[in-house]
Amino acid sequence: MDTALRTWGFYIIGKAGFKTHARMEKEQIEKLYGAWLTVIAENIFLNIKGEHYKEVSFVSLMMFKIQQVGWSKAKRDSIDYQYWQSKGWLDGKQKFFFKPKANGLKISAARITGAVIAKFFV
Repeated sequence: MDTALRTWGFYIIGKAGFKTHARMEKEQIEKLYGAWLTVIAENIFLNIKGEHYKEVSFVSLMMFKIQQVGWSKAKRDSIDYQYWQSKGWLDGKQKFFFKPKANGLKISAARITGAVIAKFFV
């Protein structure tokens, strides 16, 4: 899931391995994971407040370009094409799903790499 989410532009704050079952009582879950959930909630808040989600990785930028090339070649009546078109993501000037926090060199290198890879796979 991590790779798929990053490909779609998600910023992953962290991962957790909670194990529960349908008959587990709320109190038992709170006892096992309450402190951990508090830390996770604080981390989410701090990351949103600091806009860390805008710090986009090279791979995410590259994958956006590959998807951009791929969806621009899709059938015009497909739902995916129409969605990407309506968001403006098929515009060649669009760098990412939103304005990313990344230096120009990183963005350019990722877009060039993505365009080259797209030639072979899209």
